[in-house]
Amino acid sequence: ASVRCPFETQMAAITDEVMHAAIATRNPQDLVDIAERYSANLPCRPKTLRPRPQGKDVVLVTGTTGNLGCDLLESLLGDDDVGLVYAVNRRGSQALERQKAAFRAREMDEELLSSPRFRLVEGDLMAPGLGLDSILLEEVSVVLRVAWEHVF
Repeated sequence: ASVRCPFETQMAAITDEVMHAAIATRNPQDLVDIAERYSANLPCRPKTLRPRPQGKDVVLVTGTTGNLGCDLLESLLGDDDVGLVYAVNRRGSQALERQKAAFRAREMDEELLSSPRFRLVEGDLMAPGLGLDSILLEEVSVVLRVAWEHVF
C-alpha cells in the first residue's frame, strides 16, 4: 500500500500544475493565478510568532538517506552557522547503519556522522510534530523536509 502525507499529495498536485502551466504558457499571469488559487485558503499568519533563537541554527531534516538529503546533511554538518542537526528517520529502520551506508555509497566522510553536532532521531512523518518530543521541536529553528514517498 502507498503511504503518503496529505500535505505531500497537495504539494505534488500544485507542483505538477505549475510545471505544466510553465511549459504550456508564456504568460506569467497564468502562474500568478495558480499561486493565488492555491494560496487562497491558507491560514493567516499568527499575530505573534515564536521568537527565533539567537546564535547558531538548530536544523531538523528528513530524508537524509536519499540523494538530496545526504548532500544536504553533509552541507549542514560542514556549516559553521549550524549548531546542531537532527536527522529524522523512520522508527525501527536501523537508521544509523542506513545513513552510514548512504554516505559510503556517495563517497562522503562518514566521520561527520560522529560529530557532536549530529543527532539521529526516529520519528513518524505522518504524525503531528513528526512524532517527536515537543521539547526537541522547541529547540529547532529550521525544518527541511526532503523525505520522499515510500511504498511498502
